[in-house]
Amino acid sequence: MCGFIHARVPYSTHGGGPSWRVYARGAVSCGDAAAVLGAVMHLRGREHSHDGEAGSYLTYRGWTCPFGQMGVQTCLLGSTTHPRAQAFALRCSENPCPADRVPDV
Repeated sequence: MCGFIHARVPYSTHGGGPSWRVYARGAVSCGDAAAVLGAVMHLRGREHSHDGEAGSYLTYRGWTCPFGQMGVQTCLLGSTTHPRAQAFALRCSENPCPADRVPDV
């Protein structure tokens, strides 16, 4: 567990909003995971829109971040099929946010 960020849903350039717990897996520090998720969730990434939200994503500094779904935002560093690192945030009001382990997402 890497701490918390705050973001509104749908995402906006403005801060605030509910708490999202940040987790990291692989070759990424907690600080970098929180930074990329915060940037993407505040719309600082580059948007790539395709057929509907399911095929759309944001990129930010080498990270690929599919549009968030149901209180979960994920970002992958490197290949999307075999990423070097994963960063993800759970909106605690909608998902269990364990503090003692990295949940399966």
